[in-house]
Amino acid sequence: AVDKAEQESESALKTNAHSVGEMAAWCERNGKQLISISTDYVFDGKGTAPYTVQHPTDPLNYYGYSKWLGEQLIKENHPKGIVVRTSWVYSTHGNNFVRTMLRLMK
Repeated sequence: AVDKAEQESESALKTNAHSVGEMAAWCERNGKQLISISTDYVFDGKGTAPYTVQHPTDPLNYYGYSKWLGEQLIKENHPKGIVVRTSWVYSTHGNNFVRTMLRLMK
């Protein structure tokens, strides 16, 4: 999905930003709570310490930009919306946090 966002930028914006903004607006109108999963790709990747909420965003690539824009649309449309930024969590293939921890425990 990350690499595909570079080639399919319109689709990335539709999925990661515009649809999220629409869901945020719907939640605001209907008194519901939105919790959105974002990514550490909203940062520039140059940090040497864990990022905090106060750390300035500077998207790493187009995928990061599309997720960042989704975060902004949540703030605009549903101020009480919650954004959770994750990184390297889980996948059925490749290296990720869960697989690495399982491998290291063996």
